[in-house]
Amino acid sequence: MKKLYCVVFAWAAGAASAQVAVSSPTVRAGKESRWTFGGGIGIGLSGGSSGYGTSISISPRVGYLASPELEAGLMGSAGWASGKNYSHSMYGLGPFANYYVLPNLFLHADYRHYFYNWKNKVYDYKTDGDEGTLNLGAGYNVRLGNKAALQVGAYYNVLYKKDSSIFGSGFTPVFGVVFGI
Repeated sequence: MKKLYCVVFAWAAGAASAQVAVSSPTVRAGKESRWTFGGGIGIGLSGGSSGYGTSISISPRVGYLASPELEAGLMGSAGWASGKNYSHSMYGLGPFANYYVLPNLFLHADYRHYFYNWKNKVYDYKTDGDEGTLNLGAGYNVRLGNKAALQVGAYYNVLYKKDSSIFGSGFTPVFGVVFGI
């Protein structure tokens, strides 16, 4: 049952991974700011034998374009899920890097360390813990104009262990919008 809650929560957190950044990899020194800001939000609804519930997640981030090809920064995640029979919260923070192999094609890496707590209201069971993730993947920016792009990608948590992870899967699809300053 715990895995079901975590699958729903991980799905909502995956939706939150859809980054809304405030910059573009084509920024040149002296022309525009090299800082990127943004994040994502996710809202989920669930149902079934565990009761109906809702989840909300946010994922702020700040980055710096060290060069036209390399962006590095810090990203966080926070999420809450609650239903008739359960409640769950998770917080994570860590560094990230995007390397643009082509102007719109990037390789991604991030490490986040999560802290979580989970409560089953039916059995009066509580658990707290933490887990690290190392996400590696790639993405593509589909240009929507001079300073905006649709970001599509996929990441995989190479530290994921099916039998012991709080996440339902190691795979995270990424969809988002990137805006320039």
